[in-house]
Order: sequence, then C-alpha cells, then structure tokens
Amino acid sequence: MATKPAPTRYQLTITLRGTEPKIWRTFVAPFDITLSKLHLVIQIVMGWQDDHLHEFSTAKQRFCRPLDESADAGAINEARVKLDKILNEAHRTLRYTYDFGDNWEHDIKLDKILPADPAFDRPQFLKGARACPPEDCGGVYRYAHLVTILANPKHPEHEGILDWLGDNFDPEHLDGTVIEQELSEAFQKRDKAPKRAKQPKA
Repeated sequence: MATKPAPTRYQLTITLRGTEPKIWRTFVAPFDITLSKLHLVIQIVMGWQDDHLHEFSTAKQRFCRPLDESADAGAINEARVKLDKILNEAHRTLRYTYDFGDNWEHDIKLDKILPADPAFDRPQFLKGARACPPEDCGGVYRYAHLVTILANPKHPEHEGILDWLGDNFDPEHLDGTVIEQELSEAFQKRDKAPKRAKQPKA
C-alpha cells in the first residue's frame, strides 16, 4: 500500500509590486491550504480590510471567488484549488491582485518547503517591512505621493492627509504581534470557516 506523503508547510514571501522601499511579508502556511483561505491570510498579513474583489493568477490560469466567476468565464473557483497544486518545486511564483480599481498587485514566492510541525497547524507570520497602504488611496503611485506629503509638514495637503489617516499612521511601522494575533483568531481550527471572511465591494 502506498504511504501517504507527510504534510508539509510552505514558507512564502509576498511583495507589493511597485513600492519603494518594498512592502513585504514572509509567512508560513499549510501546503494544502485552499486559495480562498490563502486570500484571508494575505489580507491579514498585509493589513488589507477585504473590502474589494481579488484574484490569483499564473501565466495560464486565473482563480477567484465563486461570486466573481460571472465576471470572467475562464476563472476557476479558488475554494476548489489547493496551494500545492499551483506552487511547488517546479512553479514557485503566483500573482495576487486586490482591488481592481487601485490595482494592488502582489508577487507571491515559494521560499522554502518546510517539514510539518504539529505545534503549528495554522498560518504563521514570520517577518516583514512597512505598513500596508490605506484602502482606497488610489494605488501605488498615489500612495507614494501620499507618503511624500506626510513627510513634509509644510505641504499644503499635509493637514488634510493627517485628518484622513490619523496621527498614528506611520508608513515605516509594522506590528507583527498584531498580525500573529489576527491569524490565531482567524485560524483556530483549519476546518473552521474563517471569522474575518465577508462580502467585498465590487
């Protein structure tokens, strides 16, 4: 009788395209996590609010939520696809796009294939850099402009941006403890529906 392969974990790095300095996160996820649950992981580790549509894509395929499939007849239901069917030793990269208006494109890279660890059966945040851009700020180039304004108290738009973002927003700040807490709450049991899941805006 053939033995069942030992479960493994993937160490992944996700980078927000077009940002300089780079906004990125490294995390660990079960190798067999569905793309729909990976979406939730990405929302948490990056700091997005899941307010908009999204999709995963490779050079040949696109994956999205079932409710989004009507917009693209060629898309595959992401809830039916496990990560190891897309990322493996032969294919180590995947694209994730969030909010088709602002068009936040992320590159996901498979860094390592790790052995199973019974102590950690949920996604884990490892490290990263810089804050997530605020929702609906206009995309990569608008965000870069926003950061420039924040750094210049004499800029005519400085006070308005502060009123919108609040005094505590720091583009360089990332709190890994908060990310880990959110992951723990969302993935207490892998077979449990993610708590943070909600219907996004178009």
